[in-house]
Amino acid sequence: MSPAPSAARPRPPAVAGPACAPAAWRAIWGALPHNPVWSARRDALTSRGSNQLHDGQARAAAAAALLRQLFVVITKRVPWDPAIAAGTTAPGEVTASAA
Repeated sequence: MSPAPSAARPRPPAVAGPACAPAAWRAIWGALPHNPVWSARRDALTSRGSNQLHDGQARAAAAAALLRQLFVVITKRVPWDPAIAAGTTAPGEVTASAA
């Protein structure tokens, strides 16, 4: 007797598996001293007047934002724009760096 057709099909890969979070954390850890967009975002989150975040919380928020941005860049095939990443421009607007 042969196996059922559903058992013969390969399983789809896991989407954004557990390895993504530590990878994003390590990427942000290395990018903060060298990328002005990410360091400005961390500084804004840790120095704002209300709902001020601790450094680790700001790094976690930046890592989550990086994952969201990478998802859009990869799935929509759009270039990464620092103005959109910084939150100064909406994704539909044309910027000087994108023009």
